[in-house]
Amino acid sequence: MNLNKLDKNPVFQGLDEEITKYLSSISKSKTIRRRTIFHEKGDTLSNLIIIKTGFIVVNDKSTDGKEAINELLTKDDIIGSEAIFEPSYTSSEIKTITTCDIETIPLETIREAILKYPELGLLIGKILSNQLIQSKRRISETKFLDVSQRTARQLESLSKGQYEFSLPITQDHLASLVGASRERVNKAIRSFIKAGWIVKIEKKYKITNRPELKKHGGHKRF
Repeated sequence: MNLNKLDKNPVFQGLDEEITKYLSSISKSKTIRRRTIFHEKGDTLSNLIIIKTGFIVVNDKSTDGKEAINELLTKDDIIGSEAIFEPSYTSSEIKTITTCDIETIPLETIREAILKYPELGLLIGKILSNQLIQSKRRISETKFLDVSQRTARQLESLSKGQYEFSLPITQDHLASLVGASRERVNKAIRSFIKAGWIVKIEKKYKITNRPELKKHGGHKRF
């Protein structure tokens, strides 16, 4: 049994082993079934959630019940960091789209741990700063990048640095992440395939020319 479940997690890289052991001792491992809503819009955030396996979506719903994905989260992504220093509520529905293994750590316990281990507070500040940067980047993308460029950037981001990856979401959901219609996103993907940048078979993707895909996505701009 690993008494330090978080020592290999990139979220906690750089922390002293004593801190990760302490956080591991208070964390709980859970498995959540696919298509489980574990946070409704307006719920109080009480735990920091670290995704170990699977995919989770952050959704908004229109009045007619249609879903629009704001974020697709997967391994090593976290939920709830914004509520560590100030109590907060979920602004969107949070739902699994595959079976997920997660670690949960009570936010109140993390607040107490920050007083004991100031380095942890600096790490949380870094996480929040990165989240703010990513949020601003997404806003900038919609202003300065066209649909094809945003699609390339989204695929590169979702690949998590892997050359082969699967996305358990529909084309409508991918279009929602890009911020465009399904038809325009599909057209962009077909152009990437024709250019030899990617191969796509159903929901499986293979990046065959990452430098060109990244260049097209305008990664040097932001």
